[in-house]
Amino acid sequence: MSGLAAGSLLVSASVLLASCGIKPDRVEAVVTFTPDVTAQQQEAVRTACPSVGHALQEPPDRNDLQSSRRYPLRYDVTRASAQDKSALYRCLNGRPGVRGVNEESDGG
Repeated sequence: MSGLAAGSLLVSASVLLASCGIKPDRVEAVVTFTPDVTAQQQEAVRTACPSVGHALQEPPDRNDLQSSRRYPLRYDVTRASAQDKSALYRCLNGRPGVRGVNEESDGG
């Protein structure tokens, strides 16, 4: 399944759950970086785009898991408003090394 198809499926599932009144336990905005991003660029994005309202930047993982290295910047957006998310995404958009942001949820 392509990333676009998977993203569309995730959005569709979120809309379906929301329409049924079911909210996920936790929603994260996961920043995706280009393959050639440097550690300095990742840290610059972390510094430039701190928490916004209820879009809360999570502390860096302190493990050596491949997923933590590949997706080192995450925000808890469970309680974030549309305005909070919009401000966060505007900050992240166009930063060197940033490819995009995916929202992921668990529970329900």
